[in-house]
Order: sequence, then structure tokens, then C-alpha cells
Amino acid sequence: MTISSNNSTSKTLLGIWALFLAFAFVQLGNGIQRVLLPVRGESEGFSPSTMGLVMAFHFAGYLFGAKSAPITLRSVGHIRVFSAMASLASIGVLVNSALITPFTWCGIYFISGICTATIYVVLESWLNDRASNENRGQILGIYMLINLGGSAGGQLLANLGDAGGFRMFIFSSVLLSLAIVPMTLSASSNPPAPTTSSMPFLELYKLVPSAVVGTTFASFVQGGMSSMAIVFAIEAGMSTGKATIESNNFCQCRFDWSSTSTNTTGTPV
Repeated sequence: MTISSNNSTSKTLLGIWALFLAFAFVQLGNGIQRVLLPVRGESEGFSPSTMGLVMAFHFAGYLFGAKSAPITLRSVGHIRVFSAMASLASIGVLVNSALITPFTWCGIYFISGICTATIYVVLESWLNDRASNENRGQILGIYMLINLGGSAGGQLLANLGDAGGFRMFIFSSVLLSLAIVPMTLSASSNPPAPTTSSMPFLELYKLVPSAVVGTTFASFVQGGMSSMAIVFAIEAGMSTGKATIESNNFCQCRFDWSSTSTNTTGTPV
């Protein structure tokens, strides 16, 4: 890596540090909630199939959020959309702590999925706008490190309190709300509104069939592991602390600091 590319990366990072800090708060808050709901559900007598349904609604929200995010970004801009989604996600955590029913959890966690997916779109489109061909892999590597590392850290932080009360839910809500602060106070300007050009699913499959099939099956595995691993661990008799460690995804963190314009893959740590 040349000195000029190092300088370019450093300048880019100085311009987007607030995005990474805000994202870290989001992932910490989401990571805590991802532990609190299964643990609280188990103590309230929810069956594993019920919790699976709750988590399925959450990922259904991801699909809806990813589809609707470009529309809202074109309407009001990145900072406002991020702030609105983080606020809604924060409210959702508090509602989940007060209304303990499968029906309300499905609805609120669906909305949380929309918020999380929209935040992903906001950050990724912003980072793509700021990154160059020389440092794109490095920037996205840091993004993925914060993505998975923050989620893993949040799951471990859930051990600081009892899922049976309100305190840990409030803690998760506070972290999500804190994400708004660096984003709104950042000196970085809004990137241009995204332009969308849709590709039919069948056309995408014809173009890269192995990628479509592989991603589909990988998503089933990742969704099941990230949502239900802790449920399985608790059902197997593990303590909450051990269950969070066993189901933690910190080992999945990927980081890359040696990318070029043609190589933007991550290197497993």
C-alpha cells in the first residue's frame, strides 16, 4: 500500500468516523435486544416455535426495509432517515419490555427489522459515496468489523443485568438513541440521493445462478443461527451467560486492510 493511498484512507476515515460511531451504538443496542427477547420469552413460557415466529417477522421487516429505504432516502435524506429509524427502533425496545405477548413482539420486531435494514442502506450508500476504489475494501472491512463486533459485544453486554425487568431493555434503548447524536452532529454532508435501477429476480438468477442459490441458503443458515442459537442453548439447559457466549458471532468478524480496486474481499480474523 502506497503512502498516498494511506493518506486517502485516513482522510476518508476522518470524514466518516461519526457514521462508524453511530453504527456501533446501533449494533450494541440491537445485540442486547437479540438476547433479551429469547431469554425473556423463555421465562414467560413462550415456546421455541413462537420465538422462531417472532424472529421470522423481524427478518421480514428486513426485506420490507431494504425495499423501501431508497424511497425514503430520496424524500428526506440520509441523516433524517437514520435519525427516524434509530428513534423508532429505540421506542420498539421499550414497547417490547412493557407488552409481553407474541402478537405485539411480532409486530414491534417487524418494525425493528425495517429500521435496522434501512439503517444498513443509509450507512452503506453513504460509505460507498465516500470511498474510492483504492480504499473501498478497507472502509467496508471496518464497517463489517463494527457490524458483527458491535452485535457480538451487545450480546455479551446483555449479561450485565436480568432480562426479567426493565433495566436492560432501557439500556438497549439508550444505546440506540445515542446513535443519533454523532450522526446529527457530524460535519459530513449528506451524500447524493440514491438512484435505483431494479433488476428482476429471474434476470439476476440467469446472470449469477450460483450466487443467488448460495446466498439464499446462507441466509437461511445465518438467520437461524443468529436468531435461534440462544433459544436452543437455553432449551439445552445452559445458563444465560454461557448461552450468549456460545451463540456469539464475534468469530465471524471480517477485516481487510490490503484491498485494491480489483480485490475488495475480507480476510477472516
